[in-house]
Amino acid sequence: MSAWPLSRVRSLEEVDNRKSLIPPSVAKAFGATVIATAGSERKLEVAKSFGADHVVDYRDGKWPELVKKLTPKSRGVDIVYDPVGMVDKSTKCTAWNGRILIVGFAAGQIEKVAMNKVLLKNISLVGIHWGQYAVFEKETVVAVWEGINKLVVEGKFRGTEFTDRAFVGLEAVPEALKALGSRGTWGKVVIKLPQESRNKL
Repeated sequence: MSAWPLSRVRSLEEVDNRKSLIPPSVAKAFGATVIATAGSERKLEVAKSFGADHVVDYRDGKWPELVKKLTPKSRGVDIVYDPVGMVDKSTKCTAWNGRILIVGFAAGQIEKVAMNKVLLKNISLVGIHWGQYAVFEKETVVAVWEGINKLVVEGKFRGTEFTDRAFVGLEAVPEALKALGSRGTWGKVVIKLPQESRNKL
């Protein structure tokens, strides 16, 4: 069988996988304490299995406070990786001189951020547009993939294929896309093509 990923890599050091599982793996490989947020029990379980030290359900309106309490002396987190679009709320649990990495807007809306909170905490907002690195910083693309490959060889990094359900054959594409749209998946949704299907391509 071969595999056809439905989504492509979109970010840099924090390679996007639609549900931010790779960033915890990379952060753990570099010795960070990882606090992951997710919107379902299953996704919280998966985040734990990918190395998160703590998990918080962002359906709880007080999640920024809960995250902050998990940090030493409730100082807040140093780095926030946000592929969803929760920057404004994340400023509440970001430490002085913290950074918020803006990777995408999976929640569907481009949010507005109260800049006074950014100013008062000396927060850096950093946009990460992986596709443009191939245009403006080609050497960085090579360095990032070399770093990822090194982590794979060291056993500190694993793939994030969605395994809760199998999608086999091209006829499964509509269902796979529906699953992606419902936000019921995590990681990469992959269509597996049996040998006979590949021969038709």
